[in-house]
Amino acid sequence: MPDFDLIVIGSGPAGYSAALRAAELGASVAVVESQSAGGNCVRFNCIPSNILLDTVRASLEAQGLGLHGVLPSAGALSFTRALARQAQLVAGVQTGIRNLLVARRVRYVAGRAQLAPQAGESVLRVAVQLAEGGTEELSAGAVIVATGARGVPPQVPGLPPDGVLTSDQLLGLPEPPPSLLVLGGGPGGLVFALEYAFLFTAFGSRVTLAEAGPHVLPGEDGELAGYLAQALETAGLRVLTGAQVKGFDEEAGERRALLSTPAGDAAVAAAAVVAPDCRVPYVEGLGLEALGAWLGEGGALAVDAACATTVPGLYAAGDATGGVMLSHAAIEGGRVAAENALGEERRLDLRAMPRCIHTHPEYAAVGLSDQEARAAGREVRVGLADLSANARAAALGQQEGVVKLVSDAATGEILGVHILGPQASELIGQAVLAMRLEATVYDLAATVHWHPSLSEALTEAARRALPA
Repeated sequence: MPDFDLIVIGSGPAGYSAALRAAELGASVAVVESQSAGGNCVRFNCIPSNILLDTVRASLEAQGLGLHGVLPSAGALSFTRALARQAQLVAGVQTGIRNLLVARRVRYVAGRAQLAPQAGESVLRVAVQLAEGGTEELSAGAVIVATGARGVPPQVPGLPPDGVLTSDQLLGLPEPPPSLLVLGGGPGGLVFALEYAFLFTAFGSRVTLAEAGPHVLPGEDGELAGYLAQALETAGLRVLTGAQVKGFDEEAGERRALLSTPAGDAAVAAAAVVAPDCRVPYVEGLGLEALGAWLGEGGALAVDAACATTVPGLYAAGDATGGVMLSHAAIEGGRVAAENALGEERRLDLRAMPRCIHTHPEYAAVGLSDQEARAAGREVRVGLADLSANARAAALGQQEGVVKLVSDAATGEILGVHILGPQASELIGQAVLAMRLEATVYDLAATVHWHPSLSEALTEAARRALPA
């Protein structure tokens, strides 16, 4: 008789969502975590970066009101105080996740897990090196691997192996570097380099974003990427596209990066260099090879649409499986893995997954760009709604932005929605729901929103995509 119905290795978004879903279904569950509750999302990535980004946005809005005499002139941002606030809020989120697991009767085990060979038995065993010392062996009918990812910086000409910071290390600095080179691009279409470039520009660093691709949003809408690049450059960020690092030198005691670009060579100040989008699946030390689990491209744990691995009873979800390495995709994968591990039948569908960048203005998208849709052979109609004409955007003082809707010209199917502007990461949820429900551009064009609201721009974009 196994100790538990399900053991989850890792407590990040995939792990805690899997454990909570299994508990909802009445299963006995244990979670093994080697770090702190919430995983890298809470410790290093989404939560801490968004706390700082929201701090910057609040400061920018206060500065805007100050220019109109509504508020006293806002002081300069304090990186030290912002970090202290971040640490306090992160600790609260970590405690909340752990308390929620315990409240749902999930046993939380602090330690490092290793899967033990099965020796022909149907029960899976997990040996745990406990954080407090000693070991404990747990057994379950099923195990979900949700160990996330880790940062592996690229080798850059002219720098030692440890010369490029990960986003984790960058947010751990006691103060902003005087100058910063942010390397864009990464696996899985990640573009969080933009967030860090924007963030440290706001905190006073001289920042250059070096993006190897043709625009600042690889894999996203090129038109909106151009608008966003203009806004970021106005905020003080230097953007170089089609850029490659050739090496480094020094001038007046300051390190410079030497870059090649389509416009010619450039030299930019680079006291620090960071590659935010360099995460790879982290499954080392789990004993997967001994079990016969198949590892795919980049060392990711290979799974099917049910989140099942090649080992009976062993499932995986989140960044450990590669693919769409985003927290909300991990949350959905964790739930699907838990349900299938307990005998239900679910399939993971990531076709309508939103993608968001928390700059100022924000960018958010779901589905295809018009370029991608045409490349796939679709005849499309595109509707654009400029936020300069949106009354709510005017009230917010943030009229810089646009909503772009891509639809199938023949059927009215919504193929993609792309938003640049205030609260884009919230607005995109309506587009995701519309696509999940297979609504057409005609349905969205007939939707009545509150006035004044930013949501009206979605309806306006849909109306502009209708046949004349």
